[in-house]
Amino acid sequence: MDRHIKSNPNKSIFMPNKNYKVQLVDENNKILKVFLASVLFEKPLDAEQIKNLDVQCDTNGLIHKISLIKDIGFWDEELKLYEDFDFLLRVIQHNPLALHFVPLVLVNYTRTYGKDGLCGKAKYDDLVKYLSMAYEKHKSSGILDEVKWYPALIEKFKEQAKKRSRNRRRNIKIPP
Repeated sequence: MDRHIKSNPNKSIFMPNKNYKVQLVDENNKILKVFLASVLFEKPLDAEQIKNLDVQCDTNGLIHKISLIKDIGFWDEELKLYEDFDFLLRVIQHNPLALHFVPLVLVNYTRTYGKDGLCGKAKYDDLVKYLSMAYEKHKSSGILDEVKWYPALIEKFKEQAKKRSRNRRRNIKIPP
Protein backbone atom coordinates (compact mmCIF):
# COMPACT_ATOMS: atom_id res chain seq x y z
CA MET A 1 0.00 0.00 0.00
CA ASP A 2 2.83 2.35 0.89
CA ARG A 3 4.33 1.89 -2.58
CA HIS A 4 0.99 2.78 -4.21
CA ILE A 5 0.50 5.80 -1.96
CA LYS A 6 3.97 7.15 -2.74
CA SER A 7 3.66 6.56 -6.48
CA ASN A 8 0.21 8.24 -6.73
CA PRO A 9 0.53 11.58 -4.93
CA ASN A 10 -2.60 13.01 -6.62
CA LYS A 11 -4.82 10.29 -5.14
CA SER A 12 -6.25 10.55 -1.65
CA ILE A 13 -7.93 7.21 -1.05
CA PHE A 14 -6.44 3.77 -1.66
CA MET A 15 -8.45 0.55 -1.71
CA PRO A 16 -6.98 -2.93 -2.17
CA ASN A 17 -8.66 -5.93 -3.67
CA LYS A 18 -9.86 -8.65 -1.33
CA ASN A 19 -10.99 -12.22 -1.01
CA TYR A 20 -14.67 -11.97 -0.14
CA LYS A 21 -16.97 -14.65 1.25
CA VAL A 22 -20.62 -14.56 2.33
CA GLN A 23 -21.83 -17.45 4.46
CA LEU A 24 -24.71 -18.62 6.65
CA VAL A 25 -23.94 -20.40 9.94
CA ASP A 26 -26.08 -22.25 12.47
CA GLU A 27 -26.26 -21.67 16.24
CA ASN A 28 -22.97 -23.59 16.65
CA ASN A 29 -21.27 -21.48 13.97
CA LYS A 30 -21.19 -24.47 11.61
CA ILE A 31 -21.24 -23.25 8.01
CA LEU A 32 -24.58 -24.13 6.44
CA LYS A 33 -24.05 -22.48 3.10
CA VAL A 34 -21.49 -20.33 1.32
CA PHE A 35 -23.32 -17.92 -0.98
CA LEU A 36 -20.28 -16.29 -2.51
CA ALA A 37 -16.54 -16.83 -2.36
CA SER A 38 -14.41 -14.88 -4.79
CA VAL A 39 -12.03 -12.04 -5.33
CA LEU A 40 -14.23 -8.99 -4.82
CA PHE A 41 -13.13 -6.68 -7.60
CA GLU A 42 -12.73 -8.18 -11.06
CA LYS A 43 -11.64 -4.86 -12.55
CA PRO A 44 -10.27 -1.63 -11.10
CA LEU A 45 -12.72 0.07 -8.79
CA ASP A 46 -13.93 3.49 -9.92
CA ALA A 47 -16.41 6.25 -9.06
CA GLU A 48 -19.12 4.96 -11.41
CA GLN A 49 -19.11 1.53 -9.78
CA ILE A 50 -19.45 3.11 -6.35
CA LYS A 51 -22.38 5.40 -7.13
CA ASN A 52 -24.18 2.67 -9.06
CA LEU A 53 -23.72 0.17 -6.21
CA ASP A 54 -22.04 -2.16 -8.70
CA VAL A 55 -19.58 -3.17 -6.01
CA GLN A 56 -19.71 -3.99 -2.35
CA CYS A 57 -18.61 -0.71 -0.75
CA ASP A 58 -16.55 -2.53 1.81
CA THR A 59 -13.77 -0.36 3.16
CA ASN A 60 -11.69 -2.95 4.98
CA GLY A 61 -8.14 -2.26 3.93
CA LEU A 62 -8.96 1.28 2.79
CA ILE A 63 -6.33 3.92 3.49
CA HIS A 64 -6.94 7.63 3.04
CA LYS A 65 -4.90 10.74 3.48
CA ILE A 66 -5.72 12.94 6.48
CA SER A 67 -6.25 15.83 4.06
CA LEU A 68 -9.29 13.98 2.71
CA ILE A 69 -10.98 14.10 6.12
CA LYS A 70 -10.19 17.80 6.34
CA ASP A 71 -11.86 18.28 2.94
CA ILE A 72 -14.97 16.08 3.27
CA GLY A 73 -15.36 15.42 6.98
CA PHE A 74 -15.54 12.30 9.10
CA TRP A 75 -17.78 9.29 8.61
CA ASP A 76 -21.43 9.98 9.39
CA GLU A 77 -22.09 8.34 12.77
CA GLU A 78 -25.85 8.67 12.28
CA LEU A 79 -25.64 5.96 9.62
CA LYS A 80 -25.44 2.54 11.26
CA LEU A 81 -25.43 0.90 7.81
CA TYR A 82 -24.27 2.28 4.44
CA GLU A 83 -21.84 4.63 6.21
CA ASP A 84 -19.09 3.37 3.91
CA PHE A 85 -21.25 4.07 0.84
CA ASP A 86 -21.97 7.59 2.13
CA PHE A 87 -18.27 8.21 2.80
CA LEU A 88 -17.22 7.00 -0.65
CA LEU A 89 -19.95 9.11 -2.30
CA ARG A 90 -18.57 12.17 -0.53
CA VAL A 91 -15.08 11.25 -1.71
CA ILE A 92 -16.11 11.01 -5.37
CA GLN A 93 -18.24 14.16 -5.12
CA HIS A 94 -15.21 16.02 -3.84
CA ASN A 95 -12.88 14.48 -6.42
CA PRO A 96 -14.05 11.70 -8.78
CA LEU A 97 -10.41 10.84 -9.49
CA ALA A 98 -9.33 10.61 -5.83
CA LEU A 99 -9.70 6.84 -5.65
CA HIS A 100 -6.76 4.58 -6.40
CA PHE A 101 -7.47 0.87 -6.74
CA VAL A 102 -4.67 -1.40 -5.56
CA PRO A 103 -5.07 -4.62 -7.59
CA LEU A 104 -3.37 -6.78 -4.96
CA VAL A 105 -5.49 -9.02 -2.72
CA LEU A 106 -4.54 -7.69 0.72
CA VAL A 107 -7.71 -8.46 2.70
CA ASN A 108 -9.61 -11.65 3.49
CA TYR A 109 -13.17 -10.76 4.45
CA THR A 110 -16.01 -13.06 5.49
CA ARG A 111 -19.52 -11.74 5.99
CA THR A 112 -21.39 -14.13 8.26
CA TYR A 113 -25.14 -14.35 8.68
CA GLY A 114 -26.60 -16.37 11.52
CA LYS A 115 -25.52 -16.77 15.14
CA ASP A 116 -23.59 -13.77 16.43
CA GLY A 117 -22.92 -12.40 12.96
CA LEU A 118 -23.01 -8.62 12.84
CA CYS A 119 -24.74 -8.74 9.47
CA GLY A 120 -27.31 -11.17 10.81
CA LYS A 121 -28.49 -8.53 13.26
CA ALA A 122 -29.37 -6.04 10.55
CA LYS A 123 -33.08 -6.08 9.75
CA TYR A 124 -34.56 -5.26 6.37
CA ASP A 125 -36.28 -2.27 7.98
CA ASP A 126 -32.79 -1.06 8.98
CA LEU A 127 -31.53 -1.52 5.42
CA VAL A 128 -34.45 0.59 4.15
CA LYS A 129 -33.91 3.26 6.80
CA TYR A 130 -30.17 3.74 6.40
CA LEU A 131 -30.00 3.33 2.64
CA SER A 132 -32.78 5.92 2.36
CA MET A 133 -30.88 8.26 4.69
CA ALA A 134 -27.69 7.93 2.62
CA TYR A 135 -29.61 8.37 -0.63
CA GLU A 136 -31.45 11.47 0.64
CA LYS A 137 -28.17 13.05 1.79
CA HIS A 138 -26.79 12.87 -1.75
CA LYS A 139 -29.90 13.19 -3.90
CA SER A 140 -29.79 16.98 -4.17
CA SER A 141 -26.09 17.02 -5.13
CA GLY A 142 -26.88 15.39 -8.47
CA ILE A 143 -24.35 12.59 -8.06
CA LEU A 144 -27.16 10.01 -7.92
CA ASP A 145 -29.33 11.52 -10.67
CA GLU A 146 -28.86 8.71 -13.15
CA VAL A 147 -28.81 5.72 -10.80
CA LYS A 148 -31.63 3.24 -11.24
CA TRP A 149 -30.99 0.93 -8.30
CA TYR A 150 -32.57 2.98 -5.52
CA PRO A 151 -36.35 2.48 -6.05
CA ALA A 152 -36.01 -1.23 -6.88
CA LEU A 153 -33.67 -1.99 -3.98
CA ILE A 154 -35.79 -0.11 -1.46
CA GLU A 155 -38.92 -1.95 -2.64
CA LYS A 156 -37.08 -5.29 -2.43
CA PHE A 157 -35.97 -4.56 1.15
CA LYS A 158 -39.48 -3.41 2.13
CA GLU A 159 -40.98 -6.61 0.69
CA GLN A 160 -38.41 -8.73 2.55
CA ALA A 161 -39.23 -6.86 5.78
CA LYS A 162 -42.94 -7.62 5.31
CA LYS A 163 -42.20 -11.28 4.56
CA ARG A 164 -40.02 -11.65 7.65
CA SER A 165 -42.68 -9.96 9.77
CA ARG A 166 -45.39 -12.34 8.47
CA ASN A 167 -43.13 -15.34 9.08
CA ARG A 168 -42.30 -14.17 12.61
CA ARG A 169 -46.02 -13.91 13.37
CA ARG A 170 -46.40 -17.51 12.14
CA ASN A 171 -43.27 -18.49 14.11
CA ILE A 172 -41.47 -19.71 11.00
CA LYS A 173 -37.68 -19.64 11.30
CA ILE A 174 -35.99 -18.34 8.15
CA PRO A 175 -32.36 -17.35 7.66
CA PRO A 176 -31.54 -13.63 7.36
